[in-house]
Amino acid sequence: MAALPCSLWEPCNPHFISPFGMRLTSFTAVALASAFYTSAANAQERFTALVDGGFASPVVLDVEVDAGGVTDLVETRLALITPVAIPNSFAVGRVGGQLWLGTEDGIFRYDEVGGASRYAFVDQIVPGARYTEITLAPAGVIAMRLDVGTVQFSVEVLDPNGSVVQSFPVDRIYRSFVPFGAGYLAVSDSAGVEELDASFQPVGRFAPDAEMAADAAGIGYFPDALTRLSDGRIVISASVSLAITNSAGDVLAIANPGAFESGAIETGGGLLLVPCADGLKLLDPDTLEAFEIDGDFVADLGRRLSNASSSALPSASARACTGAPNSVGPGARIHLLGVDDSVQQTLSAVGVGMPGNTFALPVFGTASFDAPYGDGRLCVSPFQQGVTRGIVQRTSALGSAQVRFDFQTAQTGASFLPGTTWHFQMIYRDAFGAAGFNGTDGVSITFRP
Repeated sequence: MAALPCSLWEPCNPHFISPFGMRLTSFTAVALASAFYTSAANAQERFTALVDGGFASPVVLDVEVDAGGVTDLVETRLALITPVAIPNSFAVGRVGGQLWLGTEDGIFRYDEVGGASRYAFVDQIVPGARYTEITLAPAGVIAMRLDVGTVQFSVEVLDPNGSVVQSFPVDRIYRSFVPFGAGYLAVSDSAGVEELDASFQPVGRFAPDAEMAADAAGIGYFPDALTRLSDGRIVISASVSLAITNSAGDVLAIANPGAFESGAIETGGGLLLVPCADGLKLLDPDTLEAFEIDGDFVADLGRRLSNASSSALPSASARACTGAPNSVGPGARIHLLGVDDSVQQTLSAVGVGMPGNTFALPVFGTASFDAPYGDGRLCVSPFQQGVTRGIVQRTSALGSAQVRFDFQTAQTGASFLPGTTWHFQMIYRDAFGAAGFNGTDGVSITFRP
């Protein structure tokens, strides 16, 4: 290529691209599929996990994910901000800027606030009622109610203030509703996953072959929670397995990355965030690989995940410089995983969608770029301070690789100072094109000042 007459794979003229001698000290080849990818460069999602681990009060874990995949996790112990004792049995839903807990003693509602407190207690809705599920839906807020005294069940549609708009008597407890056609899908305690009409009456079983598929895989099937992916697929989380179906209920895959606690959320581009017995993990629903998250995501995250809302939060990272088609797909991507805080030191860079068992080179620098390079684009500027090269490693069999930055080593992390912006990409071998190598897209992050 005339504009860049040297390759990042081999030493270049140090006056043209420098410095090239800096190397990463830790590189682990693992597959993370489309980790935390969204198409909008400034989008940021906020998800909620609740810990039910025998604490005196539930702990709220807010997981915030932005376009580049950078995450943040904020922990709030509700006992510190509420005058009312909260049972350890609850469901969670976010309605606008409020967190709703469906409990064995009504619904507790919290306003999100900034600062260290994060939540402020508002009130309790319908004290004495037994709510086992809270779901934000197109029709409003759906709450599964159990009247213990009369042993009667109902599904209630609530307005944002908690007032009952309509109540539908049902003959069993349903959990984890997701919209489906003109009605809903819901987990039933006694009959797996039910398809419900608009009045929450059962019209048939959904994915009836999931139990058979799980049994054949030897991993069991006890449905607990549902997630509807953006492409229409349904994820059925169970205690020891996870079934993935198409919109018609045909089982596409059964996964078992570990003992699932409950629930799964889609992180914007197809990857699932799932709580397991040994910590929060990422699961690729296409390849069925599960991967651990570095940093403070290793606690018992227990019982429920909800993706009931997204928030327009400032994005820590942005995406640019589109990857070119390669031998395995439309183009490889790079994602950042961790916290956008150089003090917490949890940042990783993940390349996905590359050919399997090939060589990948992570590169990063302080300026972005977008010019033809090999069979793709170069997204990190070779000028100014130049490109920093990592150590060439093999991708996994599914074409992914992750580099964990060692913030204790001057060559790999000491330059990630508060307020600085860095740009990342992976260059990889691929015989698909004339040049024999290609690049992922690019992503940048500005560390918190």
